[in-house]
Amino acid sequence: MATLANVLAGGMITEERLALGLAGAPVYLVGILAGRALFPLATAAAYRRIAFAVILFAVTTALPLWDG
Repeated sequence: MATLANVLAGGMITEERLALGLAGAPVYLVGILAGRALFPLATAAAYRRIAFAVILFAVTTALPLWDG
């Protein structure tokens, strides 16, 4: 609660950021529900491969090479 109070007091939440967060919430929810439905179907090896692929994608897209 103290963190939320500090964020609000610091003016970090603007209307634009709130709108962006609310717009992204349904997409996030769909991803969570799809993952929850598909998780029991995957083997441990498949889960591990997918997790490594997601990590590799995140690392690759975060490289400063793409900053232009």
